[in-house]
Amino acid sequence: MAFYESPEVLTGAQRLIQRGIEFDEAADRQLASALRLDCLAWSALQFTGGPEAPSPTIAAALQGGVELLEVQFRQCNHTELIDLALVIWPRERPIHTLRRALYCAKCLKNYQRKRRPDLIGLRVRQNPDPTSPMK
Repeated sequence: MAFYESPEVLTGAQRLIQRGIEFDEAADRQLASALRLDCLAWSALQFTGGPEAPSPTIAAALQGGVELLEVQFRQCNHTELIDLALVIWPRERPIHTLRRALYCAKCLKNYQRKRRPDLIGLRVRQNPDPTSPMK
């Protein structure tokens, strides 16, 4: 019997593989937790009137589990939650760059002007089922 075929070596290798998988999963959980805290810190900064830039990337928000962006249109006092998972925008771009692509459909209909929103902050999804954006 060759060395690489012995049951002891296979069992040891399987244990090492299992430990590697466990360490990878733990590292992924820690990274997601750090990204979540970064997103919530940016949201707190938005709440206190801080600057929009720099902001976390869309990918960081999604990986951190903070999937909703709350925006408010001051002109019509309309607030909207935007699902970042459904947004067609490069994931490596910062969240604050979305502002230039967003506008209020009500203001466009009523005033024929595209009015840009204020970014309120990132929110954690309460309901895990994704829904389509409102029109």
